[in-house]
Amino acid sequence: MRLTSTDPEGRIAAAIPGRHVIGCVVHATCSVTEPGRGRHGFGNELIIGEPRNGGEPRNGGEPRSGFGADGNAATRKLGAFKTSTLQDAEAGPPLEIDVLLTAVTEIGEKVGVPTPNTDALLGVVRVFAEAHHG
Repeated sequence: MRLTSTDPEGRIAAAIPGRHVIGCVVHATCSVTEPGRGRHGFGNELIIGEPRNGGEPRNGGEPRSGFGADGNAATRKLGAFKTSTLQDAEAGPPLEIDVLLTAVTEIGEKVGVPTPNTDALLGVVRVFAEAHHG
């Protein structure tokens, strides 16, 4: 499934067949302290899995975490922290709206699943980004 929000010209979809795609979420708290320098707070977990609803893992084993398992468990272990989007909003770089929100809405549209909360958040974030980042 090609997402125009993150791959408008279809270059990624043309280079990587869907059967070779896996999903991954990085659970770590990191921040940029100055240009070219970062700081790792805590957390070092990757949630890796099949981007298919109910799909079997390719390796025949159980999902390590995330897709098909309790992905919120990894988040709860991190405790209270500032998300990368909040850090960006406070520091000033452009917000990663398309990869974090627009893609979710687009996937929902393609598979026929309503995403009203994400749609509302996307609208609010777009207004915020326009007001603060032009």
